[in-house]
Amino acid sequence: MPKANSGHLSTGVTGGLAYAPRRDPPKCVVKCLDLSADVPILTVREKECICWVAKGKSSWDIGAILGISECTVDYHIKIAMKKLGTGNRMVAAKKAKQLGLIAPQFC
Repeated sequence: MPKANSGHLSTGVTGGLAYAPRRDPPKCVVKCLDLSADVPILTVREKECICWVAKGKSSWDIGAILGISECTVDYHIKIAMKKLGTGNRMVAAKKAKQLGLIAPQFC
């Protein structure tokens, strides 16, 4: 007795309906979907501070530009570095740019 296939209906060359086996999505598709989950979410202020870091500004300069204290700038940069998994502000700026979180030319 022939074994029944479970899956989707498909049309063959003859135009009749036939059952095609159900397939899992390719592993590369699943990997691509998982990558978006790895992108951290930065606040607007964190993005602003990291953007100015990418342009080579000091914390004092960034504070003067944004109208906040140097300590507050350092705080936002520290949190952004933690979210991005870096130990250095320039590496954080580079990673944020690579992930598309900031665009330094628009700061």
